[in-house]
Amino acid sequence: MFETNEALDKITEIHHQLSKTGIYKGYKSIIVMLSGLIGITAAVIQPFITKDNSSQLFVIYWAVIASINLVLCTGMIAYSYFFKETDYEKKQTLAVLMQFIPMIASGIIVTPFFTLYGSEAIPFLPGIWALFFGMGILNVRPYLSNLTIFASLYYLICSIILLYLRFYNVNYLTLGMALTFGIGQFISATILYLSVEIKKYGKL
Repeated sequence: MFETNEALDKITEIHHQLSKTGIYKGYKSIIVMLSGLIGITAAVIQPFITKDNSSQLFVIYWAVIASINLVLCTGMIAYSYFFKETDYEKKQTLAVLMQFIPMIASGIIVTPFFTLYGSEAIPFLPGIWALFFGMGILNVRPYLSNLTIFASLYYLICSIILLYLRFYNVNYLTLGMALTFGIGQFISATILYLSVEIKKYGKL
């Protein structure tokens, strides 16, 4: 019995290691690019929706946009998980989500607290969001192409710039969101397309 349990533990460990050696296929470049397009479009139309330049409305508006993109991306992953993936690929999906979910949870936790402090604290949020997102991408990099490091670095650099500048004008905050998350998602989509879809899942 002991030997059987030991063998099962070794098999489980092998599966865990193998899940890190193959590129995760659940992300699709078209969906990631669409999320970037949604971000840029949201930045363009925001002045017409939040006309009073309220920093609280800024947070609510972008929380809604983030929720839309989250539903879009999780819907893509859920569809692949339930209808297309093998048992091995499902384990890989769960492993990737366990690496990325803490980033999402961190953003959800800190946002209300910064919002409660009002207009003086809210300008820090875009930089903090970019920091969490960049760290989230960095966490899942072992399951993706090596080129993913460039997407993570882009978000981390943007987070430093946004935190340093701390724009107090809502219009500049909106521009920062567009340049960070809109362009960032286009970069991520391009990396996915080149390293997964064109290369036929060959790791760069």
